[in-house]
Amino acid sequence: MLKILKKILRLMLSGVISLAVLSVFVYFYKYTSTRVITPNAPTDFTWAPEQAMNTMEEGFAWLEMDDNGYNNIHEKATGTQVDILLMGSSHLLGTEVAATENMGYVLNDLLPFRAYNIGMTGHYLSSCINNLKYAVKTFKPSWYVVIQTDSVSPTTEEMEQVLSGTYEEVESDSSQLFKLIQTYIPASKKIMVQVDAWREADNKKKKKESEIYDPSAYEDLLNRYLASASGCLGDNGPKLIILYTAPTKLDDDGNIIRYDNDTAVFAKACEKNNIIFIDMTDDYCEKFENEDILVHGFTNTAVGSGHLNTDGHLVTAQRLAQVIKEDIYK
Repeated sequence: MLKILKKILRLMLSGVISLAVLSVFVYFYKYTSTRVITPNAPTDFTWAPEQAMNTMEEGFAWLEMDDNGYNNIHEKATGTQVDILLMGSSHLLGTEVAATENMGYVLNDLLPFRAYNIGMTGHYLSSCINNLKYAVKTFKPSWYVVIQTDSVSPTTEEMEQVLSGTYEEVESDSSQLFKLIQTYIPASKKIMVQVDAWREADNKKKKKESEIYDPSAYEDLLNRYLASASGCLGDNGPKLIILYTAPTKLDDDGNIIRYDNDTAVFAKACEKNNIIFIDMTDDYCEKFENEDILVHGFTNTAVGSGHLNTDGHLVTAQRLAQVIKEDIYK
């Protein structure tokens, strides 16, 4: 019996040591701290304030979130005044690039206005539109609200949910138990994130396959969906800009693939609802065709896949700054 107990203890100790070693590795390789749930707020959750966000999995960056749990270190991104509010997904959050290279930081350098970035993991177009009224109420942007999205094909289901007020918030791992586990055992977070990614990819595929597409009905719903977004800003409020950061990948012959099948329909709906639509497809394609530079992907990822890289953040911020200048000074 004593021998068995000793063997069990050795196995348990070995497991604890292995998990500890793995957690130290994960902390530097891919650590995202914990999420703080924020219902009826600008984002469904934030990252823990002033906490580390490290990655060597996709790009190389070692960051610290600001007091609100967002990725802002520019001196202009402090205080209460916000001229340009940036909303969007992890592409905008920019934890794959240095703190001084993300879109929000670069935009603050390019414009004489104060931009604040609340880009957040998992917050796609419908998430942002669903939270838009809370974002405007909280930050009171004076000039523009920019919503970044890497897709202009919202599903019928999600648009109907946004319009009916039943759109589900992004799930958060905010329970006290999860926080303790993920803070002190970083390896656990990496495992849970991967499982969630597989599950989400499967759900999206099933929803898309189950939809019956009626062009006329879809366009009507899209118009009402975007009208609800522009309506959140009011007649005398800031202007809404939707920034389409189109995916970029190469085919087998090394030619860039364009993902703009639904762009014309979406652009038309934006124009009808007084929304400025910026399509980055041409900018990204020209960057590759003229300079052999892909705006997605890193040296430690597959070619052209994943999040926006440093060049992607730069060229997007430059185009956004150009559009804003032209609109203000026209």
